[in-house]
Amino acid sequence: MRITVFACCPFRGSGKVTKYGKEKNGAQRFRCASCGRTFTGRENTVLFSSKVSPGHIRRMLSMLMEGTTIRQACHQSKVSLRTGVLYLRKFQALISPGSHHFMGWNGWADETYASAPMKEQKPGKGVSVLTGRRKKKAGLSRNLIPIFCGVDDEGRCFAEVGDGRGVPGVEECRKHYQGKFRPGSTVTHDSGNYGDIFAGCKEIETDSDSAEAHDLLNPINRFTNLIQRCFKVHLRIRRKNIQKWLNVGCFMYENHLETFDELWDWVSVRILFSGKTLRRKDI
Repeated sequence: MRITVFACCPFRGSGKVTKYGKEKNGAQRFRCASCGRTFTGRENTVLFSSKVSPGHIRRMLSMLMEGTTIRQACHQSKVSLRTGVLYLRKFQALISPGSHHFMGWNGWADETYASAPMKEQKPGKGVSVLTGRRKKKAGLSRNLIPIFCGVDDEGRCFAEVGDGRGVPGVEECRKHYQGKFRPGSTVTHDSGNYGDIFAGCKEIETDSDSAEAHDLLNPINRFTNLIQRCFKVHLRIRRKNIQKWLNVGCFMYENHLETFDELWDWVSVRILFSGKTLRRKDI
């Protein structure tokens, strides 16, 4: 995780770079022959001005990507919770799923749900006379946030958090689904409030409880299970941070990254050579 060789000055983008002594902690310093400025191997990276060793940061991120809670990851990596959250946000800010206008010729669409934060939840009305507990309403709770998901047979995907709560209406589904699937493609989905969203596509609609639904909806069900696993492990995710976790999940799914080592090899260049410092105020 340390940069030891510079092809050019990180400030000028050109110029000869030579070694120029070391820091008190032993880190190598460099000097630009053109502008005379000195810098270390962490200049213009997310590790700039960090007092935490790179090994601790890598261990913390590896535990997070393998499903450990952030509190446990920080404890095992010997970093504070505040520092752990900071580097998690830096990591999420540098990861984004692939940009594509249309999904493939065979696609699947479905919604999954995440629990809203406690301060946003509304208690149900009505108390049972026999048990003294609140009566459970039929249908989907209004305390759940919808997440709109889609995959195709080429390995591409998307996951977007909704604006409302509970079962989404036609207009909200239209906002997140329309334009994602190319005209003439085949879209498989369960029964929902889709209306004419998939107009121009061949639709295969099935009941989720039917016998054939397992085979027809298997690709999208596998993807939504990955999304659900994240929210089962990392509890109390704020609404504004849900999309950041979804982007990481989509990135790993699209690039077929199942372990942290594969993920780290893929994005290490983006982290170290991104040219972004990403201070706390930036994220």
